[in-house]
Amino acid sequence: MLPDLEYAALRFETFADEVLRPLAMPARHPLTVSVASFEGRPSLAEVQALPDDAFTPVEIGWRWGPVWSTTWFRLRGEVPASLAGGRVDLRFDSGTEALAWRDGAPWHGFDFNRDRGPWFDADEQGTAVDILVEAACNMPLGISTFWWDHPELHARWKEAKPGRLAA
Repeated sequence: MLPDLEYAALRFETFADEVLRPLAMPARHPLTVSVASFEGRPSLAEVQALPDDAFTPVEIGWRWGPVWSTTWFRLRGEVPASLAGGRVDLRFDSGTEALAWRDGAPWHGFDFNRDRGPWFDADEQGTAVDILVEAACNMPLGISTFWWDHPELHARWKEAKPGRLAA
């Protein structure tokens, strides 16, 4: 049996995921996701020079690793009519530390505390979206977990592929 505090934490997680998150992101449009994984850390120029077939399409839930490896995510799509004329944010969660690149420069970092970043104002529908996100299979402080972390997080970082692409 779980202590009252753990029940309260689980209830809050459910409330945040099922009630608050949809209110914070009232309109969503998924992008296609493909990946190229590396043992080392290639530069942005090396990744941009890769042919399209070097990237493998993946779906939400895709798991990746090992720890300290690098995966580049390519996100592509178009801004739908429902989002035209407003600010468009990128929501990205690889379960690890990640960095979105824009115009050849680092743009916005992502981790388990930040999964959303401002991207651009969509002037019209059909605006093409082509984003590269570099993800390192580690957490902000390495691969160590702390005693206060959720048991699921402890278990995940003991697996061969701790990175997970989330919705």
